[in-house]
Order: sequence, then C-alpha cells, then structure tokens
Amino acid sequence: MERLNGYHEVVSILAHQGNISAYVERTKLISRLVNVLYRTELRRLLAQDALADMPQYKGTVERMKFYLIPEINMSTVQRTTLKTNKHATVTRVGKNNAIKLLKDDHAKVKKMFKEFEKLCKKDDNEAKGELVAQICAELTVHTQLEEEIFYPAAREAIDDDDLMNEALVEHASAKDLIAQIQAMRVSDPMYAAVVTVLGEYINHHVEEEQNELFPKVQKTKIDLEELGTRMANLKETLQKE
Repeated sequence: MERLNGYHEVVSILAHQGNISAYVERTKLISRLVNVLYRTELRRLLAQDALADMPQYKGTVERMKFYLIPEINMSTVQRTTLKTNKHATVTRVGKNNAIKLLKDDHAKVKKMFKEFEKLCKKDDNEAKGELVAQICAELTVHTQLEEEIFYPAAREAIDDDDLMNEALVEHASAKDLIAQIQAMRVSDPMYAAVVTVLGEYINHHVEEEQNELFPKVQKTKIDLEELGTRMANLKETLQKE
C-alpha cells in the first residue's frame, strides 16, 4: 500500500476496504494511517466525527480517539460504545458467587502469609503467634466450606474424580501441618519453617484450584450463587463457634 499523503486518500482507502474483515488487518491499516497523517489534523477529524459514516471501522476509530484525544467529550464515546455493544452479553458475578468467595479467602490468606514473612524478620514472637493462629483458623474454615459444600457439588458437575481426590489429599496434608503448628511453641526453632512450608503448600493448592478446578466448574450449569449463599451461611456459623 503506497504511502498516504492526506485526509482524502485516507477516506478513500477506508471506504474501499470492505474486503478486510480480520481485526488484525484493520489494526495494521489504522496504525499506518496514524503514522502518516499529521496528529493535529487527525485529532481535528476525529473530534468532528469525520470518520463516523464508516460503521465497519467504528470500534477502531473510537480506540484512536482514546489514544489521540484524551480531552474528547467522553460522553460521546460512551454513547457510541453502548450502541456498538448493545447486543453483548455481560456476565456479572454476585457477592455470594461461590468461586468469588473462595478466591477472596485465597487472597486473604496469601496476604497473611506475606505478613508472617515480614514478622519473621522482626523476630516478634507474640505477633507471629497471633497471626499464625488467624491463618490456621481461616484455613480450617475454608477447607470445611470446600469439603462440605463446594467439592461435592463440583465433583458431580465436572465428573473428574482424579482432580477432586487430589484436592482432598492436599487438604489432608494441610490439616496435618496445621495440627503440627498448633502443637508447637512460637519459640520453637522449627516453628517458622513449618509455617513457611504450609504457606508454600497452600499456594500450590490455590494455583491448582484457580487454574484447573474453578474454570471447569464455571463451564457447568452449577448455580454458583446458591452454592455461595450456603457457603457464606456456614462460614458465618463456623466463625461464631
């Protein structure tokens, strides 16, 4: 494609490129136009919606507006986006979505393990003991929620016994480490090591759940909101005990 020299050539080429249907080809074309035209002229044309009569390039034009005209009236862009995507399906995750609840637990515990690492450097046994007690309590409730509600439903929905059995074995190993920690004194030379191993084990378990189990469950027809509501109710009960 010859080098473009002005707006009229731009319009001509865009108007006659109906045969370019692939997104990547449209993107390449627009990129070349951006590199050739003067930025001030392009800003003026975009601001005046000079290219608005070419619906096949509307999405790309709007992206150009975001990159080149930060000060553009955003309400105009938003209206165009809404019109373009009016038939798109939006998936909203409710606050009691089972997977969301489990991921929130994962993030919370991961943050607590990182805090434990910081406390180890300060050699604050009292703070370490309190934090580890919270970690163990969170993990105990979390595993019970999964074993009593989430895992049975997931096993039936995804039909993958091997994956579910591995998850239960990992839970059992984590429970053993928790029991060891709870039986130890914070001053024990092995205390930090056992807690650290537990953290690494939990990270591995979380990675497998979020990368393998959760995606499989999300592809099923399982009611994650109903499941999550039951889990939230059980969690509230267990935390009061």
